Amino acid sequence: MNQEINHIAAGVVLYNPNENWLQHVESYVSEVDALIIIDNSLHPISKDLLNFHPQIQYEHYPQNIGVAAAINRMLEQASQLNCTWLMTMDQDSYFNKNEAKEYIRQVKLQEKHTIGVGPSISHHPIESTNPLILISSGMCIRVKETIEIGGMKEELFIDQVDHFFCLQVQAAGFNMKMVPEIVLQHSLGESRNISNKQHANKTVYLHNPTRLYYMTRNVFYLSKHFNNTYPAFVKQQKVGLFHRIKNRIKYETDRWETIKMVLLGILHFYQNKMGKLQS
Repeated sequence: MNQEINHIAAGVVLYNPNENWLQHVESYVSEVDALIIIDNSLHPISKDLLNFHPQIQYEHYPQNIGVAAAINRMLEQASQLNCTWLMTMDQDSYFNKNEAKEYIRQVKLQEKHTIGVGPSISHHPIESTNPLILISSGMCIRVKETIEIGGMKEELFIDQVDHFFCLQVQAAGFNMKMVPEIVLQHSLGESRNISNKQHANKTVYLHNPTRLYYMTRNVFYLSKHFNNTYPAFVKQQKVGLFHRIKNRIKYETDRWETIKMVLLGILHFYQNKMGKLQS
């Protein structure tokens, strides 16, 4: 890759993906200068699938290094490829036709003081161009500057990684921007439609007990670092966590396992046991 300014790499984190992941990547791959795949799955993908971009990097971590470490590996690769920007993507996220091209065009127009840029999200559209938080999927981050401020917090492993990063960036005096007219199609994971006397048709997201362990531990970690500077956001995260735990207990049968993992998350926070949960 030559030294021309404003190259952009796309990075996607894989974890036991279904067959749709490649179609999702195809929605943006033609608009980027490099593609970086970090595969946290137990088994690697077929090498036959690694021929759809001339500048591609693939790393396989069967031990699962988590989301934060995966993004940091992407940043290292993007830096070596002389890319100004890294667009981080989930395996189940994609752009509608032509939206990736316009989104990347607008990203490249951002001023130097803007470290992160994000699209609006399909399930939670936001019209503000100056958001406090961007989710990691679809977020474009300046490579050099992100590395200089320490990258992603690997001790979080998964959950709150993007939130912590956005707060850290803004606490350091940099900006986050949103391109609200571009909508990323993004899945929140396992959901269920609930019908009862109170709700004719309500969708709830049911995270498994291990995921709730990370959510609990990491919300406590976020609160420790940002409760004084961003108290309203921290409170919002705590309320959201409460409802996720409540929904799991209410609508699933593994109530005691859920309670055990939530309490373990709190315990490990106070014991400073971060990173990947050891079995």
